[in-house]
Amino acid sequence: MEKWKSASNYMGEEYPEYYVLISQNRDSPPIDRANFDEALERLGGESETVKVIRSGHWAVGWVEVILIHESDKEHIGIGEKIQSELQDYPVLSEDRFSQYELDKVMGYWKSCGLRERIRLCQDCKIPFTAARFDDAPSRYNELWECLRE
Repeated sequence: MEKWKSASNYMGEEYPEYYVLISQNRDSPPIDRANFDEALERLGGESETVKVIRSGHWAVGWVEVILIHESDKEHIGIGEKIQSELQDYPVLSEDRFSQYELDKVMGYWKSCGLRERIRLCQDCKIPFTAARFDDAPSRYNELWECLRE
């Protein structure tokens, strides 16, 4: 893990004695959100030495970063293990990632009106009659691929 560094235009509290584990922002995809939450859970949540720093950002709305204090050798070890896992495979928890992806797809589908659902069905080249379902029909992989993006 690398030590925290501020950007040249950063205006906030400084954390030079903390290591950066992982971050997410308003526009992060489900994989990044799942990894962030899984990492924080593995660390036992926020504590005196594990912080989640939240700040506004002009481009992505907000950013959250998990920091671990340099004195906390146990959590630094966990953080290094997490980063090592992510180098080998990009998902810390398949179950959490799948759930976040499902939530995103279903949330988007439910937020669409019938016309938008019909357009989505046409774009994905599946029968437009699938638009009538309250939940995104899981039998159409093409639709799920479109909605995951």
